Amino acid sequence: MRKIARHRGKLVRDRSKLMNRIKAILRKRGIELDLDLRTKKDRRKLRELEISSISDHLEVIETLDDRIERVEKEVEDIGKYMEEVEVLRTIPGIDYNSALTIIAEIATIERFPTSGHLCSYAGLVPSVKQSGSKELHGSIQGGRSLLRWILYQCTFNHVHNSPESHITKFYERLKENKPTKVAMIAATRKLTKVIYWMLKLKEEFHPEGFDPRNSR
Repeated sequence: MRKIARHRGKLVRDRSKLMNRIKAILRKRGIELDLDLRTKKDRRKLRELEISSISDHLEVIETLDDRIERVEKEVEDIGKYMEEVEVLRTIPGIDYNSALTIIAEIATIERFPTSGHLCSYAGLVPSVKQSGSKELHGSIQGGRSLLRWILYQCTFNHVHNSPESHITKFYERLKENKPTKVAMIAATRKLTKVIYWMLKLKEEFHPEGFDPRNSR
């Protein structure tokens, strides 16, 4: 299942890159359009611009759409009976295929002694360098790139669709004093720790948060 989930992840990322290239072309030409490139209606609007490079990108995107749909059906058939997938789907922002990808990358939660080990595995722990008596915290690095990417995307969806969640509130507090990307990475780390305990205890998501010590 991991191989199929990774293949889907690569296809989705390739599609996202092409969508970003289209947006860059529009910006370069000074064209301001509020578009959702996932919809057929907005893709038709783009074709009406008659820009050959955009039309070429759209053709590839639609080919990727078909391939992603076929892979998702295959993934769904494999994972429909997995309890862990249903547990993760209780988190707002995590859909069926995202849950399957996370489970495929983790394999089994028992591999990780603590939630911190899972964060490290996903490459969500900042690097630390020593300079004299000071510790300098650098950017996140290493880890499983697909797992880190899907966790980041799920966190982005979560904080924009679940305002009452303790993770969203944590993100909003951080964003007051830190750059948005730094706050989002910290929120991704927090969501990853929540996922660890949900899988460990087979608990559904609690918007208000929960103390694993008080769980069964």
